[in-house]
Amino acid sequence: MKQLLSTWILILTSLSVQAEPVPAYYPKFFPNSGVVSEINIGAGTMVVQDKRVFFGNDLRVHTTRTRSASMLNIQPGTRIGYKYTPDAQGRPMVFEIWVLPPRQPALPLP
Repeated sequence: MKQLLSTWILILTSLSVQAEPVPAYYPKFFPNSGVVSEINIGAGTMVVQDKRVFFGNDLRVHTTRTRSASMLNIQPGTRIGYKYTPDAQGRPMVFEIWVLPPRQPALPLP
């Protein structure tokens, strides 16, 4: 009986920890997502989940507070969803980023 009660408490506690809502301008799924571990705004590079990606001046950054933010909103440890396309040299060039709330689960493609 004690074990059953403990199991129910664990389930109810888990259900109470929900993802934070995101604005309507956030997509339902992100082709790529992860935690930024390194960023160099001057060089236009960052590392997300051990993958080095590049970005230029045409990058669009979105946060839960505004559709139009800057790379200054992104620091090591920030969770992001992002889209990229290969550039002329075949490097992954990020063109759009969404800053994810800390408790928002990563949303991969369906």
